[in-house]
Amino acid sequence: MLDEQSKEAVIRSVIAAFENTSYPGDDYLLGSRQGCEPSDEVLAFQLKVKWQELTAEFLDQHAGALHFFSEAGLRFFLPVFLVVDVRGELKYAEPQVHGDIGLYGYNY
Repeated sequence: MLDEQSKEAVIRSVIAAFENTSYPGDDYLLGSRQGCEPSDEVLAFQLKVKWQELTAEFLDQHAGALHFFSEAGLRFFLPVFLVVDVRGELKYAEPQVHGDIGLYGYNY
């Protein structure tokens, strides 16, 4: 477990790493169009141009979006998942990268 000072250092690093990432636009969030689940999950993020304003509850409700974002969508929204996760506020979403397999969004 990280102490509070270490958590804040990680959060500052995440924010700095993504500070120049701009919102890709609503039409560029979705990376998969197979079935209705990708659209259902990702559409909730449309018009969310300030990721800093998203709550842990919202992220938990839409944790599946991590699987379905486009590269640009993931690059824009990953920081909020990471920051909220470092703070220990997520209940279901678990933004972890597993090797080259990809990003997983649920804690089973």
